[in-house]
Amino acid sequence: MFDEIFKLVLSATLGGLIGLERQIQGQKAGFRTQLILCLGSALYTITSIKFYEYYGQITDPARITAQIVVGIGF
Repeated sequence: MFDEIFKLVLSATLGGLIGLERQIQGQKAGFRTQLILCLGSALYTITSIKFYEYYGQITDPARITAQIVVGIGF
């Protein structure tokens, strides 16, 4: 449990740093956008891994991660 919380805090911190740097440079996607994006991506990835651990071969954690990349790129 603490491992997942650490990953979420780390993703929020790094996303906030990226967003802060973008906001200082005056680019569009600033602090809040990058923070929410990184935190949401980490949460979905952790959730997909936990589903795989619980349900086994029924789910595929790589699919959710791939769709995050597609959604960000779109």
